[in-house]
Amino acid sequence: MKLERKTLLEIGIAGLLLYLVIHYWDEGIGVIGLIISAASPLVFGAVLAFVVNILMSFFERNLVKLFRMKKKGKWVRPLCMLLAFITVLLVLILIVRMIVPELSECIEVLIGAIPNAVRAAARWAEDTLNISGLVNHVMTDFQANQQKMQETITKGVNVVLYGAGSVMSVAVSAASTVVSSVITLFLGVVFAVHLLTGKERLGSQFKRLINHFLPQRINDRIRHVLRVLNESFRSYIVCQVTEACILGGLCTLGMMILRLDYPLMIGSLIGVTALIPIAGAYIGGGVGAIMLFSVDPSKALIFIIFLVVLQQIEGNVIYPRVAGSSLGLPGIWVLAAITIGGGLLGITGMLISVPLTTAFYRLLSEHISKKEAALSSKT
Repeated sequence: MKLERKTLLEIGIAGLLLYLVIHYWDEGIGVIGLIISAASPLVFGAVLAFVVNILMSFFERNLVKLFRMKKKGKWVRPLCMLLAFITVLLVLILIVRMIVPELSECIEVLIGAIPNAVRAAARWAEDTLNISGLVNHVMTDFQANQQKMQETITKGVNVVLYGAGSVMSVAVSAASTVVSSVITLFLGVVFAVHLLTGKERLGSQFKRLINHFLPQRINDRIRHVLRVLNESFRSYIVCQVTEACILGGLCTLGMMILRLDYPLMIGSLIGVTALIPIAGAYIGGGVGAIMLFSVDPSKALIFIIFLVVLQQIEGNVIYPRVAGSSLGLPGIWVLAAITIGGGLLGITGMLISVPLTTAFYRLLSEHISKKEAALSSKT
């Protein structure tokens, strides 16, 4: 087969790029990390704008219907944006107010239970391991090595006294981290407001840009991919938030009926962690079981059984009705996406892997369907 000059050029460029990626991988990752760190306020603002836009669009649609407006007034966008931000803020405040008091109480219970657990462990060790003889042996060794212990303690004191500079540097680093986080939050909110205010204008500018520089076929393909990504992330957020609210509410109600401790706190925690598909509710359930175990081990067992039953009902009855065919992603793909995404990027990877995989699955299905249709039309 005779290769064209253009094909050879493409193979050469691909080979060169592959060599550069392999040879300069560490340097490239460092540069990408530096860019992402510098652009973190913009990334946070873009994510915040995407989430708030879902609520803002909902408020805009319903306000237009409520006042039967033929044309959306200029006051509608600022009002709906304000309502959306207030809604997000109220939800966060509600979650924190429900979780933090109960969590502090749980910590107090755990701290109070530690002395009894230590005494019980000491009694068990004394009865089974003859701990007193072991203590006598340790004390004998201690007296024999007392001089060495004194030298070690002296060195430790010197490190503490002369290492004040390092302590100060840690304090300065912590303070700078807090200030940096506050600045990032502020700049992200400002950027999100600008994005939401001029989203139509930004969309029009992007369309003009790709229309000018790219051929029509590639242009249409890029816009279709972006549309699929937008629909996948939007559907995922709506479905997961709805499911989390339902699961958290049912968990709280069930714990109240079973008279288990910390129903609001554990229900809220499970609702928040349920934003992570499949594994999220079990992560929150594990934390809740530990909290209940500090009060009564039998209550922790009852809670685990209740949560497993609730998860089965929610996964097989409630979630299919809530999500419907909006995601359209088989369960094995969801599990694979969470596993790989969590391994690569932790919690962030677990959150974004499912909508990304949904978009990829949909685009791949469309491509295969077009190929099959083309082959069937030829035959």
